[in-house]
Amino acid sequence: MSSTQAIRIQRLKDKSQMAFDLESDFVLSPCIGVCEVHTKAQVCVGCYRTLEEIVRWTSYALPEKRAIWTQIMARTQAPEYQRF
Repeated sequence: MSSTQAIRIQRLKDKSQMAFDLESDFVLSPCIGVCEVHTKAQVCVGCYRTLEEIVRWTSYALPEKRAIWTQIMARTQAPEYQRF
């Protein structure tokens, strides 16, 4: 994992803490302003979302957004996403 990727993942971890606040009626977008789709993995190298997840983010209900956050955090640890 590159140092740049480690920084991006740390930014996501920081934001994810707020995403899982079950008392909140708002879930932050995972976007960290690094918007580039990895051609092989087909996820954004900044937020680890698929294009569909990015496009549909505003239409998802809170439970769906939290489920996507769970998937994002799993992707940050998965071997196939380690070389961005």
